[in-house]
Amino acid sequence: MLFLAINPEVNGAISTYHTELKTYAVYDMPKRVTSVQSKKFEIDCQGLLGLVIELNPKLILIEERKTNNGFEMMNYGLILGITSGVQQEVIVVKRKSWQRYFSVKDNRNKLFTLAKDLFPEADFTGKDYSKAVALLIAKYGVMVKKSVFEGTLLP
Repeated sequence: MLFLAINPEVNGAISTYHTELKTYAVYDMPKRVTSVQSKKFEIDCQGLLGLVIELNPKLILIEERKTNNGFEMMNYGLILGITSGVQQEVIVVKRKSWQRYFSVKDNRNKLFTLAKDLFPEADFTGKDYSKAVALLIAKYGVMVKKSVFEGTLLP
């Protein structure tokens, strides 16, 4: 089963984890320039949709966003709309839930170190925090589904 996880920021990332093959991949969030002068970007809807269709995941996990920033909420809404339209199961994951599962709080260094430990072959550097988060969300999703199938509860 192929899991797809999304860290839904404009500078976020997308990861996949294949449970049978035990393989993973990480992608930058597709984005496009909205203003050259102010260097603003927004989610590239066609790019995201194309990637999701190409990968054809069985489950899509999206980190929940709660913010007062209208621009971030617009992008989050676009991601929810696009992923809902591909007729795959979509689960919105609370940040605290997946971080609690891994026993870490919102600490960039600890999260990044954990991702490197779990995915030592992953190609990301200290600047790729969003990719580390996307991989952790995918791993969390695999464990959530496993617990559902086995009838056990997660902490």
